[in-house]
Amino acid sequence: MFTIDPADPETCRVYLTAPLKATKLALDDGVSWAETVLHDRPFDPWLWAHMVRYHARGRLNEPAVRDWSLTPAIAHSGIEITKGPLTVRVLKSLRDAPPNPGHSGSRRAFYQQCLQLDFDGVPVPFTGGNLILDWSINRANLELTLGLSKPIGTWPYGGHPDLEWRLRVWFDDDYPTFTSSDEPLEIDPSEGVEHDK
Repeated sequence: MFTIDPADPETCRVYLTAPLKATKLALDDGVSWAETVLHDRPFDPWLWAHMVRYHARGRLNEPAVRDWSLTPAIAHSGIEITKGPLTVRVLKSLRDAPPNPGHSGSRRAFYQQCLQLDFDGVPVPFTGGNLILDWSINRANLELTLGLSKPIGTWPYGGHPDLEWRLRVWFDDDYPTFTSSDEPLEIDPSEGVEHDK
C-alpha cells in the first residue's frame, strides 16, 4: 500500500504527479494569455500575476475526470488543490521563494500545519500535509519555474522561509522531477539566490 508521508518530498512528488502537471500547464497557459492581453501596455506585475492566476484557475476548473479537487471560490482567483491528505496552495513566488503568510489567520494556520482535515463530514487529525507550490516567471523568455515546499511556521516579509523542505520542480516527459530528492535548497529571500544546503 502506498503511504503518504508529507515529510518525504519524493512521496509527495509521486503522489501529486497529476495535479502538478495540470497546474504547470494551466500556469503556462495563463502566462501566454496575460502576455497577449497586456501586449504593448505598461507592465504591471500585480495585475499580470492576477491575470495569470485567473486564467490558470479557469483552466484547472474545466470539467475533467481526476483524482484531485480544486477548492472552489477562493478570493483573488486563488488556487488550492487537494488530493487525499495533501493540500497544495499555488502562490506567486516572492524573490524566488514561497511568499510569507502575511497577516491572514487562515494562511498563517496553513503554514503552521494547524488546519484540520474533513473527509465526508468526519474530522481527521491532521498530519501536516499542507504544501506550497510557488511559481515565478523569467520575464526574458517567459520560462516558468516551480518550487514545492512544506512550510512549518511563519516568517516576516523578506525573512527566511520556515520550511521543512523545498525543491524545484521541472517536467521531464510530462513527469515532475525535483532538483534533488535528498538535498533541499536553502533559500535566502533577501538576496533571491539559492544555495545547496
